Amino acid sequence: MSNPAEGGFHVEFLGFVDNNGPCLEAECIVSLEGDREIVAALARRDFEALLRLVDSTTGASLDRTLFRDLLHWGATGWLLSALPAAANQGWITRDEARAVGVKILQFVDNDDLWGDEPVGKLGNSRGVMYRFGGIDPDRLDGPLTGTRKLDIGDINAVEASIIDTALFQFGVATFAAGFSMDQDIQMQARRILNRTHWDELIDPATGQFFLGWKPELDDVPPGCFTARTAFGGFWTSRGDDERCPSEEEAVPLTIDFWTDEGAMAAILAAGSEEHPTSPQPWYHMWRMFGHGACMDAVVTFPGAWFTYTFLTATYLDPTLGLDQGEEWQTIPIDWTQNAIEVFSGYQLLSPPDTLILPDAVELPDTTYLAQGLPECAGDANAKFTGTRTPYSLQLAIGLGNQVAMAAIAELRQILSNRPEVWDPIFGLLDSFHPNLADFLVNFPESQALLRSEGRWVQQQVQPLNKGGALLAQLNYLDDGIVWRTTNQHEVIQRGIDRIYRQPQQ
Repeated sequence: MSNPAEGGFHVEFLGFVDNNGPCLEAECIVSLEGDREIVAALARRDFEALLRLVDSTTGASLDRTLFRDLLHWGATGWLLSALPAAANQGWITRDEARAVGVKILQFVDNDDLWGDEPVGKLGNSRGVMYRFGGIDPDRLDGPLTGTRKLDIGDINAVEASIIDTALFQFGVATFAAGFSMDQDIQMQARRILNRTHWDELIDPATGQFFLGWKPELDDVPPGCFTARTAFGGFWTSRGDDERCPSEEEAVPLTIDFWTDEGAMAAILAAGSEEHPTSPQPWYHMWRMFGHGACMDAVVTFPGAWFTYTFLTATYLDPTLGLDQGEEWQTIPIDWTQNAIEVFSGYQLLSPPDTLILPDAVELPDTTYLAQGLPECAGDANAKFTGTRTPYSLQLAIGLGNQVAMAAIAELRQILSNRPEVWDPIFGLLDSFHPNLADFLVNFPESQALLRSEGRWVQQQVQPLNKGGALLAQLNYLDDGIVWRTTNQHEVIQRGIDRIYRQPQQ
C-alpha cells in the first residue's frame, strides 16, 4: 500500500475558544470560590465536549476523541439525557437541544437497520444494540455510518450488548420526557423502546439477563459466543483463557452480580409497553456483601465505581428507599444509600488526604481494566493499578451532601496539583497516573511502555465516562433534574412501580 500523491479532507466542525468566556486553565477553575461554581464550570465544559464529540451523519457520540470511525451507542444515551437539563441551564436553546436529539432518534428509528445479519445493522431482530458503530464497509462494498463496527480481518469483533442498549434507552426515555409535549418525539421514542424484546433476553435457568450476542459463531477465547439462541446467532458463553465451550456444552454468560447497568435494563424490561418482564432480573442479580471497609455494602463485580453510580447518581430517585427484597426472598437494599456506603469504604481505603475511587480506565499500554479493590468488590482478585479517574469523582457528586463535598474537594486538589489533567476545550481528561514506575510494580504484566517512570496523563476523552459524570453534576446543580425528568416517562414510571411497589406475581 502507498499513499496517494494528492489528497484532501473535509472540515466537519470549526470551533472558537472565547478568551473572555469560561475558564481556560486549571488555575482559573480552582480559583472559583463556591462548590456550586466549580461544578457548574466542569459540567458545562463536559456538555460542550459531548456536543463536539459526535458523528456528523447520525448525531451519535464518538467512543473517544481520537477515533472518528468508532461510535458508542451507550455513550449516546448520556448525550440524549443531558439535552433537556442543559437547555434548562441555558447552555443550549431548547430548539437546538431538540435538533440534536431528534437527529439521533431519526437515525435509530429505521426498520432497515435492525436484523440478525452480521453487517449493515445497528442492532439485532430482538432490539439489542451493538456496543460500537462505525464506518461499516458492508463487506467492503461501501460505507454506511452508524451500523455495526467492522474491522478488516475480524468482522465479527463487536457484540450486541444488553448493557449498552439499556444505557441508550434511558437516554431516549429521558429526552422524550424532557420534550413531553412534542408528539413526534414521543412517537419515535415509543417505537425505539418497544423494539426491544426484553422477555426474550432472560436466561430461564437463572432469571438473569444474557450479557451479549453475536450473529455468527465466535469460539476464540476469552470472548466466547457459542451458546446458540432460539432466534439465531449466539449468546456469549462461559469459557476460559484456553478454550471456548462447544455449542452442546455452552452455558450463557449472564449479568449475575448486582450492577447499576443491569438494574437499568431491569427497569426498562419491567416497564416495557410491548415486551415486559417481571421484576425478576432486578432481584435475581446476586447481592453479595463486601468485607473490611465495605462489609455493610452490596458489592459489584469487579468493584469499579461506575458500577455503583451509573444509575444511583444519575437516574434513580434517591427517595425510593428499600426495594422489595424480602418479597423476592433476598435482602432489601436502598441502592442510593448502598452507593454512599461504598464511597465511605473507598474513603477508608484511600491514602491520607486523598480520595481514590477505582474505576474503569484504558491503561498506558492500551489495556482496558475495570479497576476495584477486593474489600469493595465481588472479585477477590480485583486490581487497582494506581491510575486515577477524575470522572469517578464527578460521578460521586450526584450522590449529594457529604459525598459531593468530599468529591469536589478532591477535584480541586487534582486541578491544583495536576493541571495537565485539564484540557481547555474538553475539560477534565479521562485518567492519570502519579508515576509510571509504580504502575509497572502494580501491573507487571503490562506491555513495554514508551517510558517507565514519571507522570502520565491519558490524552483522550471518552464520552461514556464523561456523559455519566455530566448527568451526576446536573443533578447536583439543579435539584435532581435528570432523575426527576427520567421518572416522568411512562416506561420508567411503570418499571419502578413494578419493582418497588407491586407484590411478586
